[in-house]
Formats: sequence, structure tokens, C-alpha cells
Amino acid sequence: MKQHAFFLSFIVIACFLITQPFFKEGYFPTDDGEWAIVRLAEMKSEIKDLQIPPRWSGFLNHGYGYPLFNFVYPFPYYLGLIPNLLGFNLTESIKILFVLSIFLSGTGMYLLGKYLKDEWTGIIASIFYLVIPYRIANLYERGSLGEVLSGGIFPFLVLFSILFIRKGSNIFYLLSSLFLFFILLSHNVSALFFIPVLIIISALELFGGKKEKYVIIRRTFFILVSGFTLSSYFIIPAILEKKNILLSVIPLTHISEYFLSFSSIVGVTVSKERPLFQIGIFHALSFCLVLLVGKVNKKLYSISILSILLFFYILMMTPILRPLWNLPFLSSIDFPWRLLGPISFLISFILIFLAESKQIKIVLTVLAVFSLLWVLPYVKINTLFVKNDTYYTSNDATTTSTDELMPVWVLEKPTERYQNKIEFLKGLGNIHLRDQKSNYLKATIDTSMNSQVQVNTIYYPGWEYKINGVIIKPILTNKNGTVIFNLSRGYNMLEGTFKETPLRLVSDLISIFSAIGILLTVIWLSRKNVVRKYSKQ
Repeated sequence: MKQHAFFLSFIVIACFLITQPFFKEGYFPTDDGEWAIVRLAEMKSEIKDLQIPPRWSGFLNHGYGYPLFNFVYPFPYYLGLIPNLLGFNLTESIKILFVLSIFLSGTGMYLLGKYLKDEWTGIIASIFYLVIPYRIANLYERGSLGEVLSGGIFPFLVLFSILFIRKGSNIFYLLSSLFLFFILLSHNVSALFFIPVLIIISALELFGGKKEKYVIIRRTFFILVSGFTLSSYFIIPAILEKKNILLSVIPLTHISEYFLSFSSIVGVTVSKERPLFQIGIFHALSFCLVLLVGKVNKKLYSISILSILLFFYILMMTPILRPLWNLPFLSSIDFPWRLLGPISFLISFILIFLAESKQIKIVLTVLAVFSLLWVLPYVKINTLFVKNDTYYTSNDATTTSTDELMPVWVLEKPTERYQNKIEFLKGLGNIHLRDQKSNYLKATIDTSMNSQVQVNTIYYPGWEYKINGVIIKPILTNKNGTVIFNLSRGYNMLEGTFKETPLRLVSDLISIFSAIGILLTVIWLSRKNVVRKYSKQ
């Protein structure tokens, strides 16, 4: 225990060194960091309105709304509600998530290395994983909460998956399924590129494991199916409803402008525009040096397969494999260097197998320390500002770079907030807005003539409107995508409710029945094991 605590103390120190700016009051400018705070405020609002699961943002897009959490990874914001409910403000809650993700990354990789080899190897892999330059870029340049949090989940998913495949324990089945679910809901792109890593690592158990091949395949299948079915309420609508948003017709970026050179990826040369978009010269040096001089006979096959995947991912970030990015799923990814997240895990994971001898471990420890010292000058902030929650709860932009989640039928995007939620286009009368939430509105409209009103909410499948209790299909003729209704003279009650479409409802049910099925399976297997244990006695 003392040795275990000794090694963990190094991880805690390394984590603090690379996150110490987060412990200062206020926040600092990054590409997406403040948008994460605004999204957390919106998530809180939708949960408060009992919109379960949260999909439609009623406040953002200048109050006209858009399907934010129908497409944007929601798990970081579910998680962010916990510190917020405990009394931390929105900014502090997001900062806690960033710091937590770093501690998860270091601890998870240490436990993985310790299980596969020993404590010393665990600390080596942990430090290398923590201080990869791209992680620092995500913290202090990009502010990508989903990517950083995914990096903290990767090691735990692999660890629990290997433990379940080898031991078949119910708790490891449950944990591996949950952590795959967490990744799928934490960052879409990271999940897309990490699933092949998980499958290959699991497949390698076929060649080195003592279990029967059928058992290994079956348990890997259970993990994948359970993780995907649990997250189907988000994944299925996000994929099948993508045709409804601008992202399906307009690329976020010209991907050809964001490829990296091989030399800059490994850190031999440093890009002036993106100096930290690399795996790091000490990481590359460690990998190459140990691969050349180390004895890797025991795990040569595994190292070879994982190294092939590593180099393939590296080449995907260069113009050499540009045609691959025209394939389905890849064509909608904005930046090829997002692969650096899974690559960070891969190179640290491979180093676990390469650390065979004491001499090699000494060399890797020295290089890991140099890696830490190399990134520390980049752990800095130039500006610090303090903004209260009101600033973020009143920010009503779209939190996206190019409004890519806007429905395709919106030809003119809102540029400012409306004066009235409901307004007359034809006729006159009185409008009284009785209730308004992110997923509901209710108004009474009294008019002395046949009239036409506009509801300043962008239409999206799932919105159901009633006039005097009768479901009415709105007129969709506005260029700004809002809905219009014809009203008869007199008193009218207008209600709008955002509901689950049949597709979303089926997806929800798959997730619900999957959760129930997993719990029942765990309970049944646990009782079966207890009966078997007592029968042997």
C-alpha cells in the first residue's frame, strides 16, 4: 500500500502541475471553453423543465431554439450538473470537469499499466499519457471539454473490458458497458476513432488469453452491444436526423487546410500556428528507442498490431490519406488532428508492453520526466477574467462555430432576440403568454377577426401544436423557419409541446430496455454464481 501510494503521489503532482491555472479564480479564453459554460446553463434549464432526455434548446439561438443536445455530446453536461447542484457556479463546475478529466486520465492509465505489468510501468504510462502536448492544447488553447473527458475515460474502458474478457465478473461487465456508454456520449469523433482501438485490444486477447476463443468473442460482443444500445437514445437520432441540419450539406471546414506534416506530428518540427498539435518528441523518441533496443518477444504480435494502427492513425492526419476523409462518417469530421486523442492513448498503452527490463524502465522514466518538463512552459494563461452566472445564462447565441446545427429549412438565421414570442402577421387582438419553457408554451389569443400569428420558435420534428385542444399542422413558409397559424375570430388557446418523435421514442425504449436487461443479467448471473458456490460447498 505504501508503494502504491508513493506512485500515486507522482500522478497527483503531475496532474496538479498541468492543471494549476484552473485553480485560480475566474476563467481564461479558449476556443470552446466558454461555450461549454453556456451549454451547461442550457442543460440545467432543460432538465429543470423536465425535458428528458434534453434535446431542444429553447433559450439559445436568440430564443428561436435549435436541437442542441440532439446532436452535441451530452454526457459532460450531465456530469457538470453535479458540482453545480453542490453549490459551485457554472464556471467552477466546468473547470472541475476539466481537472477531473486529467486526474481520471492519470489514474486510469496507472491502474491499466499496473494491472498489465506493475506499478512502475503504470506510473511511466500514466506520465506519458498525461503530458502529451495535444492534451495541453485541449486544455489551454481549444478548451474541448468532450475530448478531454473522453481521454479520461479511455483507460478505464480498456481496463474494465480486459478484466471482463479475462475474468467474466459481472461488475466488470457492468463497468465496461457503462464506460463505453460514457465515451459514446462524451465526444462523437473520439468515440468513432477509439472503438477500433478497443476492438483490436479485445481481439488480441484471442492470441494471448487463456480463455476459449468463443468466450472472448462473446464477452467482447456483449460489451459493444450493451454500450451501443444504452446510448441509442442519443446515437440513433443523431445519425438518422442529421439530414435535417446544415451539417449534412455544408462542411464545417475545408479539411485539406488542416492536415499536419509527419514531422510536426511527432514533434521533430513545430508548427507556428499549432505548436502543441503533436504527440511530442519525447514520446516519439521513447517509442522508437525502446522498440529498437528492447526485448519484446513476449508481446511482439500485440505490439506489432497496435503499432500498425498507431502509424495508420498518424498517416490519416497527413495529406497522404486524404481520400479516406471522403468516406461516410469521416466526411463530416472537421479536423483530422482530432485523431491525436486516441493516438495519445495508443502510444502510452504500447509503452506498457515495451517496458520489459529494469534498464528500459529507467530510460522511460527519465524521458517521461523530460516530457513533463517540456510541456510545463505551455501550461500558462495570458488573460484571466471573472464573469458571474448571469453572463452565461443570458448569452443566447448558438454555441457552435458555423451554426451547423441549424435546420436546413432556416434560410435566414436569427440575428437578434424577438420582441414577442407570439406576434400577429394579420389581424389584431390580444396575446397573453401564460407559460413558456424550453419544451412547452401556452398562450391565449383573443382576436376580433380571422387572423394569422407567428410563433417565434424554429420548427423541428417533435414540436406538436394544438389550437383549442385540436392538433394543428403549422404553416412553414417563413424564411426564418418559424411556424405560422391561422386563427378564427374569437378566443383561442394555443399550446406547443416538444415531444419525442416515433424514431426518438423507439431509440429511448432501446436504451431503457437495454439498461433493464443489463441489470437483470447482472442480477441473474450473480445469483447463479452464488448457487454454484454453495453447491460446491
